[in-house]
Amino acid sequence: MQTTPLYLTDRDILDFSAIIHSTGADIKGPFVVLNETAFYPQGGGQPADQGQIIFENTQLQVLHVAQEDSAIKHYIDKPVEQLWEGIQTFCSINKERRMLNTRYHTAAHLIGNIVEALYPSLKAIKGHSFPNEAYVSFEGAADLFDIHKVEAEVEKSILGNASVLTFETTLADFERRFYQLPYTITLNQNKSFRVVQIGIFSPIPCGGTHVSFLSEIGKIRITKAKNKGNIIRLSYEVL
Repeated sequence: MQTTPLYLTDRDILDFSAIIHSTGADIKGPFVVLNETAFYPQGGGQPADQGQIIFENTQLQVLHVAQEDSAIKHYIDKPVEQLWEGIQTFCSINKERRMLNTRYHTAAHLIGNIVEALYPSLKAIKGHSFPNEAYVSFEGAADLFDIHKVEAEVEKSILGNASVLTFETTLADFERRFYQLPYTITLNQNKSFRVVQIGIFSPIPCGGTHVSFLSEIGKIRITKAKNKGNIIRLSYEVL
């Protein structure tokens, strides 16, 4: 079963209708698979959405969402009933949680862009945008690394309020137009994937949710810089 991911085409879809395609349970608990969903599954350093699936006299709390192959599993708070399959549902995503996760996720990309621009020897290698434990890791050596300089440039970018664009492209077209990826994407040359681009910074492959303009992030505070070997980790929070 393939679930159509609505969050890839419109991050503002937070209430929607869908049909329960299948049900089941695994080590994480009972789950339902919908024919389409706007619930974001945990991945790419971003937490999963939570919310509700409602139908007839039943209200399910969505506690976690995960993608398995092309199916997206919505883990729920009640035991599964096979009779649910084929039922039309109304789904509602926790809007406050989604927006907070979106702000944190876009903030990670902005920090990555700023650091790479200020220190070309550093390359972002990992982003973890969970609130209260968020960080971006960079590989490389940077003499006289200045956390305050990074924070000042981040603040300047947010005040500039550049747009945040997402678009689909193929691997061949991406590398022709922009740059050769330093890692492997398991796609053939003609299959499309999603990319995010902040202002004039280089675009980055990403399937997460993002704000439309940088001002929506709010304020980013760099809380700590940890340097170990050739890895610099910047912890941050969104205010």
